[in-house]
Amino acid sequence: MPAVFGVRDQDDGNCRLVVVTERRPAARGRDRSVDLPRTGVLFFSTPGCATCRTMRTRIAGLDDRADAPIVEVAADSNPAATARFEVRAAPTLIALREGVEVARRIGPASSAVIERMRDAAVNDSSPRPQAVSGGLLALRLVVGLVLVAVGAVAEAPSLWVIGATIAIWAVVPLARTAHEFRSR
Repeated sequence: MPAVFGVRDQDDGNCRLVVVTERRPAARGRDRSVDLPRTGVLFFSTPGCATCRTMRTRIAGLDDRADAPIVEVAADSNPAATARFEVRAAPTLIALREGVEVARRIGPASSAVIERMRDAAVNDSSPRPQAVSGGLLALRLVVGLVLVAVGAVAEAPSLWVIGATIAIWAVVPLARTAHEFRSR
């Protein structure tokens, strides 16, 4: 499937589905960019994805809402947007409120889930991710490292793997917090 550059609208039933792909750069050496909404739902898809085709049908059956548009982003032809939102699989739905991610769904989603994503993009009352205390993160890290050490000494690979998983579980929220702090 050849890449389509620019923004085009598809009228699929009641819902206006906007397909976003990269624009050609105006001059050599410039970055390619996409027009993404500050508030709405991004639907990252790939051309050969059967689940993405099913989700397009579900999105087409939804009512059109100007306050929370659903924007399809072709992940393979939009590497900048895919990297910016750290999309690793298709389909992925990301709800944005004022340019900030408030919800994410990876994999297939029902029409009800897609509507909840739209609601999360608009409503301030939607549940936000709970911050994990520093003490709990430190405890996770210590327990994980202890299990790694015990697994290495006892030559028990299962303990080593469990310990490494718990240690990573502690480090990932710290890395996200550092990334959010740097991006401000």
